[in-house]
Amino acid sequence: MDKLELLEKYYNNPNLSKSLESMSEAELDTYRSVITEMAEEKHPMAMELLAYDYYGGSPAFPCDWVKSRDLLLELRVHNPAKTGQWANTLGYIYYYGRCTGGIPDYEEAFRFFSLGAAYGYYESQYKLADMYLGGKYVENDERAAFCLVCRYYDENYEAFLAGNKKQNLADISLRLGNMFLKGTGVSEDPVTAYRYFLVAETAILERMELSYFFGNQKVLDRIREGKLECLKRISVDTRSKTFTSEVPLGIDSALEDNYVIRVKTKRLKDSLRLDSVRMNRGVEAKRKIEVSALKYGYLEFKESVADYARFPEKIEIMGGKDEFFADSISVLPLEGGLRSISFFHCGSKTAEIVCRDFGYKMR
Repeated sequence: MDKLELLEKYYNNPNLSKSLESMSEAELDTYRSVITEMAEEKHPMAMELLAYDYYGGSPAFPCDWVKSRDLLLELRVHNPAKTGQWANTLGYIYYYGRCTGGIPDYEEAFRFFSLGAAYGYYESQYKLADMYLGGKYVENDERAAFCLVCRYYDENYEAFLAGNKKQNLADISLRLGNMFLKGTGVSEDPVTAYRYFLVAETAILERMELSYFFGNQKVLDRIREGKLECLKRISVDTRSKTFTSEVPLGIDSALEDNYVIRVKTKRLKDSLRLDSVRMNRGVEAKRKIEVSALKYGYLEFKESVADYARFPEKIEIMGGKDEFFADSISVLPLEGGLRSISFFHCGSKTAEIVCRDFGYKMR
């Protein structure tokens, strides 16, 4: 292979860090030679690899923060398409004073984090909130930090629901939980804080199933610490294995954001199971649904949800089938502790169930 072919092979290797660890000294020499020569020729791929080799060091190159910084500054000229990435990394270099003996340059950090945030880099957005919280280069403004974190939460929450694995919902939910718990930029609200900690816990456990990263366990520990702090201030029944609700929690959640749902029914011994999925233009929407009952410490994300109507006394599905569509429901209390739940689609009634309540099992 010529130098360019080798460079492309290195650059396109998604596990390059691990590959470098297993290379022989001769292979590392070849890597060093190709990267340094082509970086001197201002080849963007080589400059990027070298910049991140120097950023903390690698098996091929020792840590050199100054060289890493200078390469990243050059890359803004030679590969402007990735300006957001360079700016995000430069922000960290200046924030932690990597090139100045640990003395931060918050002005430069703020400048580059602002640029990284403009390009949508979560880490830059997160650090801007930190700077407002700590009054670093900018005036201390807890409310501004809270508003920034809320915006990042919304973006990551939507990405999580859509199945995007490159989101950071666990970290940002942890931050919001702590803000509500401590009253940072917002009134103290341990109930809302508890909900954010539950979201964070669900997200971090899913992330831990997908990949190993040593920081994940630390995040999980902090989330559970936050939950315990909430439980000192609010009443949550965490011992019950089952609970009931006057409304179908799954269906109620699935109908949020003006979705149409398809409900399939199955008659069981003492209940009616209702399995619901969101629909999008006639096909199932591949989007998670949050279902929660905070007073029982229950929160789950599912693409399909199940509700169990307990002791149904009336089951009527218009059209006589075992499934129906709905875009809204109404719940009417009846005598004897019964409730009538009517389902509607485009203004027409599609089903009615009369039952006592709805039952759920803790996961």
